[in-house]
Amino acid sequence: MSIKVSVIVCTYNRQKYIGECLNHLANQTSNSSEYEIVIINNNSPDNTEEICKSFIGRVSNFILEW
Repeated sequence: MSIKVSVIVCTYNRQKYIGECLNHLANQTSNSSEYEIVIINNNSPDNTEEICKSFIGRVSNFILEW
């Protein structure tokens, strides 16, 4: 299968919300090989980066960009 959808999540200082957002994206019923989640962290000084990194590797279709 090939990627059919790319979901781009841009974030800055959203430690309060980003975990819930990424959990919802990770728990989709679609086949994970058909979509990718690209997270773009705009150099957040809070814990946003650490939260985003916790999804990378654990969820195969998540990609983190800076």
